[in-house]
Amino acid sequence: DEFNNLVRTRIIDEKDALSFMDDIPEGSDLVLTGRGATKGMLDLADYITYMKAVKHPLQMGLNARKGIEY
Repeated sequence: DEFNNLVRTRIIDEKDALSFMDDIPEGSDLVLTGRGATKGMLDLADYITYMKAVKHPLQMGLNARKGIEY
């Protein structure tokens, strides 16, 4: 979870991340989450999805729930 942020903040080296992505076996799916994917990661991806909250319980003052928001 939030893998892209780890690369963006240089906790994980981008070169290592790209190598990891490139080594995924054929026919497998890899889902990486988090904002700020690098250009190299975006270029290697088959699918890119941007999500936008339209309505969310946190906006109504409710606390984050274990297993849902974290």
